[in-house]
Amino acid sequence: MPCQFSEMVLGSSAIFSPDHRYISVVSGSRLTVRETDTVEILHVFSCVDKIEKVVFSPDSQYILCGMFSRNAIQIFSIADGEWRCRINEGVAGIIQASWGPDSRCIITESDFGLQLGVWNLTDSSSLTIPSPKANLKTSPSILLDSSPCLANKTSRLSGFSDCGRYFAIVQRI
Repeated sequence: MPCQFSEMVLGSSAIFSPDHRYISVVSGSRLTVRETDTVEILHVFSCVDKIEKVVFSPDSQYILCGMFSRNAIQIFSIADGEWRCRINEGVAGIIQASWGPDSRCIITESDFGLQLGVWNLTDSSSLTIPSPKANLKTSPSILLDSSPCLANKTSRLSGFSDCGRYFAIVQRI
């Protein structure tokens, strides 16, 4: 069976969605989402500044773009190209953003470890968790054994249980 190649696609980075149905390509402040089967353009999204991080939601229905130099993230829907969301953290800043296991909430970490923000996309609610012990990227491992879903497993200083129902965070007091 001979291999077939698409035309060259220029960009600074590219990632596949968790279900491998989509590929996103970043070029400055523009994000292009293509279907992997046909390599046809599905959406072209414009962000407010240069995109520093791109992450698909676990269910591959949303895509998060981080513009940390602007203290902002933008979220776009793959199913509905018109739907979009923007989260600005303001003075506290954003240095990291990640998806919750349900694909409908986002966790942001502020600069200097001041707070974590939990943002719900379904009802537009948010929750602030003050004084997290360590950042989401470089937290050392600890043992979490209070969750029935995560008994005797190792995790970072913050994280979701295997079943996705519980979130544990160590806070400074």
